[in-house]
Amino acid sequence: MRKRTVFLILIILVLFILLAYELKYIEDSLIFATTDTADQCKTLCTEEGKTGFIRDGFCNCRNSIRFSKRWTCFWNMTPDVEKSITSSPVYVEHAKKIPIYPSDLFKEKVYPAMVRNLAVSSISKFKSPNSISTKIFGIYSFVSKKVSYVSDPFGDEYIAWPNETLDVGGGDCDDYTVLLASMYQSVGLKSTIVQVHNRDYGHVFLILPVGETLDGFLEKYKKLLEENTDLYGELPFNFIIFGTSKEHCQGINRNLADGGDINSFNLVIDGTSRDYPGSTNPSEGFEFIKFIPL
Repeated sequence: MRKRTVFLILIILVLFILLAYELKYIEDSLIFATTDTADQCKTLCTEEGKTGFIRDGFCNCRNSIRFSKRWTCFWNMTPDVEKSITSSPVYVEHAKKIPIYPSDLFKEKVYPAMVRNLAVSSISKFKSPNSISTKIFGIYSFVSKKVSYVSDPFGDEYIAWPNETLDVGGGDCDDYTVLLASMYQSVGLKSTIVQVHNRDYGHVFLILPVGETLDGFLEKYKKLLEENTDLYGELPFNFIIFGTSKEHCQGINRNLADGGDINSFNLVIDGTSRDYPGSTNPSEGFEFIKFIPL
């Protein structure tokens, strides 16, 4: 009799446990069913140790983006004052033989009013269209889809107006840079055009000052890239800092190398890379650099 009683008690306990699990499952299912689809996707992917996002109505899981910070610190200069730097005395003579555009040639072609409407429409589809990260990413994405790289005629350098580049759907680094600078300026973002040269090659790109902490910006930027591109895993993030002295730059370098944060920086934006803003730093390895604030 005792054995039968113990056996019945055990069966009842097992049934209660199974019932509790079933009720918990029903509760979780009801909560999940009333949760936003995007949140459901994130929950499912988080269980796999990945990030989740909705694209074309489907939940996608993949490894989170991790940024590898890459930077250069220039001292005794500021981005709002025009200045040229050469790293090689021998290069000074060589520089006389290559085309270094007058600053006014770039400045006169940067025309924000010409592309204002396109700039606004390229960012208005995002959740936070007025944030600096959205403006940077949205405009860059628009240009990279609409414009292809086409070099100038041999021996004839030509800088196009922004609407010309859009109308023909192509241009070289000068044209990309003028178009991007015009579009960024039309939504309130200042930028600086950068010319770089070595003995065989020249290039033009932008740097754009970001008045936010680096880590805070990267957190928002990471979300934009994960939700709107196919990028994942470790990605380079290139930026430039301007220090007041060599010692100041050395301190900044140590802080960043140790995993520290900074309150502002200048994002490198190379239109011809066609990846994402910050993916490359064309100033590396060049012997002549000229900063042209707009």
